[in-house]
Amino acid sequence: PYAFVGRMWIGNEAGRYFPKYPIGLSLLYAAALKLGGAKYGVAACFWISPACATLALFGCFLLMRLIVGSFFGLLGMLVVASSPVMLGLTDNPNSHASCLCAVVWGIYLLLQWWQRDGLWRAWVGGFLLGAAVTVRYTEGLLLLPMGLILLLNLRPRDRQSWIESG
Repeated sequence: PYAFVGRMWIGNEAGRYFPKYPIGLSLLYAAALKLGGAKYGVAACFWISPACATLALFGCFLLMRLIVGSFFGLLGMLVVASSPVMLGLTDNPNSHASCLCAVVWGIYLLLQWWQRDGLWRAWVGGFLLGAAVTVRYTEGLLLLPMGLILLLNLRPRDRQSWIESG
């Protein structure tokens, strides 16, 4: 009864504890533990947030480059990278870095699909945005830009467009 289990857990009357957040981040940690084994598994878990933050910054550059060009894309990435919030959450083993990585790459791939078509871009971008929802519930709001891109890319008389949008 005196154990500290953290603020992100909910306890019931039977003494069982459940996480407040969805299962996505737990699956990432489970995969790292499984792949790393007894010797490297825990260390691999602590590399998830820095690796996701690094991938998110690269994706951030690519996303901004689509809109404002390479030079300002690089400046924008540096602004995000030097943000105190980003610096604080990069080495913190919580859901923020992994969620940011999934969101940035998901939006980037959906914008690429909107511009260039390609079934794999649509599916991987949609999968990553769906995966972000499994890490943090609030990312469900990303259905709005995803729906907008789907509507803008849908061509009613083109069967391939319906398959990609689906």
